[in-house]
This record gives sequence, structure tokens and C-alpha cells, in this order.
Amino acid sequence: MTSDNNPEDREPGGSAGQDDAATPKRPQQPYAKIVDQLDETELAQSGTIKLLVSKIKTLEFENSELSSYFDRYHERNTKVEVLTEQLRRQTLVDALETVLFSIGFLLIGASISMFTEDMYKYALVALVVGGIAAISGAALKVKK
Repeated sequence: MTSDNNPEDREPGGSAGQDDAATPKRPQQPYAKIVDQLDETELAQSGTIKLLVSKIKTLEFENSELSSYFDRYHERNTKVEVLTEQLRRQTLVDALETVLFSIGFLLIGASISMFTEDMYKYALVALVVGGIAAISGAALKVKK
């Protein structure tokens, strides 16, 4: 009697359900449960020891390969975080530049229409503040 709950006991064409379709199939490991099934005398035999040493070497090799992937993942993840922060700062600078240009040229345009005898002082202030804002926006653009 076999149980359908253990994924290792299932046959490839058996009634598995949708969980098996979503997870990738691992190759059968014929020696996976060997240590649990052997007693002390069988574990002391040279063939068993050779088999276990071979398995340990295979696992150590796979571990070293995975370590290189982990190191590369860490480097790339750090690079992504640095570039994300630089993009966030650049977006802020672009927004500030746009606001300064807009306010500057809006004030310059408004000051031209305000040059009358009674609003002369306000027009002059608007012209100066607008010029400073436009020049500041241009300085941000050049600084990039």
C-alpha cells in the first residue's frame, strides 16, 4: 500500500493534482533514505562509506556552485539598490528644475503685463524673482 501524500512515492503519470504541475520535478534520489534504512554493520562497510563520501563530494560541489550564485545575486542586488536611489534623486532634481523654470517664466511673463505706473514696483519684484528662479532652474540643468 502506497500513500499519495508522499511526493517521492508518486509515479510520473499518477493522480497527483495541480500541485505537481506548479512545482518543477526533481530527479529521483535512489540513495536519499539509505542512512535511515541501514544499521551499524552495514554503515561500516567500505562500499557504503564510498557511496556516502561520493554523495558528500557531490553536495559540496553543488554548494560551491550555489555560493557563487549567491555572491553574484548579492552584488546585483546592491547595484540595483544604488541605481534606484540615484534614480529617485534624479527624479527629484528634474521635478525641482521644472518647477523653477515654470515659476520663473510665469513671473517674468506676469511682470511684463504689470508694468504700469501704479504696479511698477510689483512688476520689478516679479521680474527679479522670476529671473532668479529661471536662472536657478538653468543652473540645475547645467549641473547634471
